[in-house]
Amino acid sequence: MGRFPLLTDENTAKGIAEALIDRGWDVARGVRTVAQGTDDDVLLSKAAQLGRVLLTRDVDLEVIAHRWLREWRPFPGVVFWRQEPRQARSTLGEVVDAIEALADEEEPFAYPIVYLRPRK
Repeated sequence: MGRFPLLTDENTAKGIAEALIDRGWDVARGVRTVAQGTDDDVLLSKAAQLGRVLLTRDVDLEVIAHRWLREWRPFPGVVFWRQEPRQARSTLGEVVDAIEALADEEEPFAYPIVYLRPRK
């Protein structure tokens, strides 16, 4: 598929957005697109309106994305990653590499909710 435009939420580390931009990705930071603390439904709606895949760790957004699927509401995609217990946490670089690996897949958003599993 190739690279897809991203919108990061306020729970996404600034370093991840900066690393992706440094690698040539089109990344819009949610904190610059909508007011901080904006309702998650509004954030997903903004991502859909802008044609951007939402990148988040927020479990509330996971619930909302699944609800949107049940309601047949379209969105380009949502990418989640979970931080493991402190001793097994992914580095920012590993998260960025996992996003780039996702972009290399033929149909990364055949199902629009994706869970990153950074390689160790």
